[in-house]
Formats: sequence, structure tokens, C-alpha cells
Amino acid sequence: MATFQFTVGSVTYNAATAPAMEQDKVLSLISVKVMQTIFSNKPETPAQQSLVPLLLMLPQSVKQEVARILCAKVFIAGQSDNAVSVRDFESRMVEWNQVLSELIVGNFSDFFTWCQSVREEETPPATV
Repeated sequence: MATFQFTVGSVTYNAATAPAMEQDKVLSLISVKVMQTIFSNKPETPAQQSLVPLLLMLPQSVKQEVARILCAKVFIAGQSDNAVSVRDFESRMVEWNQVLSELIVGNFSDFFTWCQSVREEETPPATV
């Protein structure tokens, strides 16, 4: 289990990646939609930025399962008593989805690296 840190708004979060079996489940749930989103955006668009609209449109049952898995070991930096959940984001749903997008990128960095390499292979060379 790897750890990583990210900031959304003015809050910094400490996170641990989900176990491999759980990561595999999340990829099975969202990889097609994530790839469609990533490949339909400009190459320079950060993955986190692309993921927020996708997360806003995910069916609630899928998003709840993704959040359950990815938020199991996510805490506000300096606090380790309660894991972060949607309950912490009343009237801040965009911020909640930004947190989820950071967790997706943090848990699946190899997936995003792979998507980028596929995209680069498919991009025709510039003509001079």
C-alpha cells in the first residue's frame, strides 16, 4: 500500500492506495468512462480536471462503491481519527468530486501513464 498527499481547496489530505483487489474492482467499474473522457479531452488537460465532470455524472451506486473503496484510508492531514467521506462535504459537492478525482489519479497512476502513452502513439507526427 503506497501513500500520497494532495490538496483540494485549502485542505490537505493524506491517503493510502486501496488494496490491489479493490483497485481492480474500481477499474472494472469506471475504466471505460475514464478512457472515453481522457481521450476526448485535449492531451494537456490534467486528468483530475477531466474526471470531475465524469464523477458528477456517474450513477450513484457506482460512485458510492468507488468512494467506499478509495476513501477507506483518507484523512485530513494532521487528523487520523475519521476517514473522509461524502458526509464531510455538505454543500460542497464539486469539492467532494475533486477529492475523488485526486484519489482516482493517486490510485491508478500507472493507468494514466498508460493512457498517455497510448495517446502519444496514436497522435500523428506534426508535418513541417
